[in-house]
Amino acid sequence: MEAAATYAMLNKADRRQTSVLSLLRVPLLNLLGTGVTPFATGGQPAQLFGMTRAGIESGRALSVILMKFLVYQVVVVMFLLLPIFQQNILFMRKSIQHLHNLFHLQLQFMLLLFLVSH
Repeated sequence: MEAAATYAMLNKADRRQTSVLSLLRVPLLNLLGTGVTPFATGGQPAQLFGMTRAGIESGRALSVILMKFLVYQVVVVMFLLLPIFQQNILFMRKSIQHLHNLFHLQLQFMLLLFLVSH
C-alpha cells in the first residue's frame, strides 16, 4: 500500500524509471531502519536509500518522503481533532458520564483513604 502511495506521488519521469515492484522494498527498509536505530530515527534515511537505489534522484526522493510524512501528520491531527469538534450529543453525554463516574470514583477513594488513616 505504501509503495503504491509512493509511486502515485512520483512525477511521470520518475515513474518511467522505476516500478511499483522496486518500490516494495522501501517500506521494508523503513521498518528495518526504525527497528535498528535508537528512537526509530533511521526509517526515513533508509527510505531515501531505497528510493535512490530504485532509480529516483535523491532530491525528488526526499521530497516524496517529506510529502508522505506531512500527509500522515495531517491525518493523525485530523483524527485527533475530529472527536473534539464533533457535535454528536451521544458522544458528549458519554464523555460527561465518564467524567462524572471518574469524579465519584476519586471521591470514594479519598473517603476510603480518610477512613483508613483515622
